[in-house]
Amino acid sequence: MKRVLLIEDDEDLALITDTLVSDAGFQVDHASSVDEALVRCEAEPPSIALVDVQLPKRSGWDFVEQASRWPGMHVVVYTVHSNEPETIARANRLKVDALVAKSDDPMKLVDIVRRIAHN
Repeated sequence: MKRVLLIEDDEDLALITDTLVSDAGFQVDHASSVDEALVRCEAEPPSIALVDVQLPKRSGWDFVEQASRWPGMHVVVYTVHSNEPETIARANRLKVDALVAKSDDPMKLVDIVRRIAHN
């Protein structure tokens, strides 16, 4: 079973996302901060990291910048700012696998996770 690391500080959104991704057949681990996510990746890198960029203390972009340490891990950034040119440019520069709007249908995120996992 492929592992997904969900990096999200909003507990309600984390629970909903965890449930949807788990129901799609993935093992989901949760981290609520960049530092916690880095520790989890050091222990066992996931197949996919779902990264919120607005996190306490450090931005999710800090995690994305370090994600190249785990070359087999795919990165999906999901944020309310997904349509902003600055966000799109940063995601392209950091070569994320997907950029998803939090306001989209949550099943879109699940579909993207499935697509990435099967590539």
